[in-house]
Amino acid sequence: MQVKYGKLYVFQWHMTHRCNLRCRHCYLDEYAAEPTEIELMSVLGRIIQFLTERQAMAEIDLTGGEPFASPQFFKVLQWLEYEPRIENVKIMTNGTLLNDEILTKLKTYKKVVAIQISIDGIEKTHDAIRGKGNFDKAVNGIRLLHKHGYFNVVSFTANRLNYKEFGEVAKIVIEAGADRVWTDRVVPLGDVDKKKDIIDNLVMTPDEFIEYIDIIRHAREKNDNVRATRSLQYLDIDTPFRHICGAGKAAFTITADCELMPCRRLEENYGSVLEKPISQILSENKNRTAEILRIPDRCKECDKVDICKGGAKCQTCAVYGDYNHPDPNCRFCK
Repeated sequence: MQVKYGKLYVFQWHMTHRCNLRCRHCYLDEYAAEPTEIELMSVLGRIIQFLTERQAMAEIDLTGGEPFASPQFFKVLQWLEYEPRIENVKIMTNGTLLNDEILTKLKTYKKVVAIQISIDGIEKTHDAIRGKGNFDKAVNGIRLLHKHGYFNVVSFTANRLNYKEFGEVAKIVIEAGADRVWTDRVVPLGDVDKKKDIIDNLVMTPDEFIEYIDIIRHAREKNDNVRATRSLQYLDIDTPFRHICGAGKAAFTITADCELMPCRRLEENYGSVLEKPISQILSENKNRTAEILRIPDRCKECDKVDICKGGAKCQTCAVYGDYNHPDPNCRFCK
């Protein structure tokens, strides 16, 4: 019988950097990293070692790149299926490679509890960001997931080009069979040129962000499947949900290079899990984690601080270069 422990950690495992798309806002600078089978086994071994030390369980969010582009995908799933300290598995995909054969095979893995597909606008906008024809492929992926009985989630990365379309996108994907729709802002990551392009052209202004929040509110009023749980979204919305960043504490990222990060949306590389145990890496970086999670000086007197904790630190650091600033889209701290 599987023993359940109280603590649940979340590992976002980028098991490959291979991808069949080249999205404008992607945080990857290269698409070649593909761990060997031995390296993947070593990564899983480190995760299990960490969980055993903590007497804990884990949720594994498999992603990439594009996880279905990895030749090791189903092998890794099989390992996770028989590992007693892995409670469940979620898959994060662009949805374009899904078909009946893959989803039928996936049914044999009982720990897969949800699959997330990214949709970044109506057809014209999505295809401008992710490539021609990929909107139809992604929406078809949602229909296939619904047909095969998977709990499926749609993620919408909001930016200046698409935020006004969120309500329309929510309607389209829910009609296609999505069980949940959520959205968060684009974070400017990547090489210097890509980051500059995102900051100059894609990051919303504070006024645009306020309009975006209003659009989310109206979408929620029309359908309970819409969620508003990300940083700053809930401050003016009547919702019981709250988003508290667990980066480096309860949630971690492992890249296809086998590097541990507190979050993939933060430009913080803590070290290789092939070289050191996860607990040791976290201990050596505890001051960096504390700096990420501390409340910015200007936020401490705000009456919203107990709810938002200073906003999205990934957004703050990407725009300003450090964490001691209010969230760049905060409308309460001018």
